[in-house]
Amino acid sequence: MQREAVLPNLPLETLSLAERAFTIISSAFNVAFFVSYRAGARRRRIGALVLTLVNMALLVESLYFVVPHLPGLDVRLQLATGVVPMIASLFITLLVLRQIINRRKR
Repeated sequence: MQREAVLPNLPLETLSLAERAFTIISSAFNVAFFVSYRAGARRRRIGALVLTLVNMALLVESLYFVVPHLPGLDVRLQLATGVVPMIASLFITLLVLRQIINRRKR
């Protein structure tokens, strides 16, 4: 009889919480940036509004998974579902930081 390796849940739970924390922090940063974004072009204002809404959704989704953090939920599933929002939020954060840095160079 072959036994499967069992991963302890504590490191996965910690990783899952860290993943959500990064998403919450970067989404909140992005929301603050896009809410205060002022542009002359109408399409840029619409783009900022859309990105605000996307980041608010990422923020709420991440908070939803962190606040209850009920025992018994499959941590691997939580970890897997959090990867895409985290990557999206961090990518948008990188774009925002690039924009801020480019403005200061002018």
